[in-house]
Amino acid sequence: MSNLYQQNIHMLITQKEIDDCVQRLADTISLDIKTNFMNNMPVFIIVMKGALFFSVDLLRKIQLPILFDTIEISSYKSSMISSGQIEIIKKESINIKEKNVFIIEDILDTGNSLKFLIDYYAQNGAASVKTIVLINKQKKHSHEIVPDFSGISVDDQFIVGYGMDINDLYRNLPYIGTFH
Repeated sequence: MSNLYQQNIHMLITQKEIDDCVQRLADTISLDIKTNFMNNMPVFIIVMKGALFFSVDLLRKIQLPILFDTIEISSYKSSMISSGQIEIIKKESINIKEKNVFIIEDILDTGNSLKFLIDYYAQNGAASVKTIVLINKQKKHSHEIVPDFSGISVDDQFIVGYGMDINDLYRNLPYIGTFH
């Protein structure tokens, strides 16, 4: 990747730190599945596009039978400002009724998206809903959301890389960074 692409990005979380975090989460989630859900195969719902890189790495490390699908939602009216209104762009195709749903999200920021999805799956008949987030911003969330599985805590700053973006750019950085 050219230096021009990355010149204004300060590395916040290295690829190695991400890999270690993903392995730790996969181990913890695998144990939870073995303990609680072996009789009812879990369904992992990947929140697109941000959680794509994280979910691929995570799901490959869970060495148990699982189902997965994607959902795409949006709340952004511009590149960095959330409108607060969530809209479903693309629904999952798997029937989640009476299934144990694990929502995979890249970042817990305001909490609006995750709250929307928790309510959406509960209202649509999921047996249970658990949440997995890679990044948990240390700030007061709009909703009292505590992820069931959380990776790395960061200060309240705008970050990119490893799936997170600004105007769909920087998703492919192998690390997480912030602008400086």
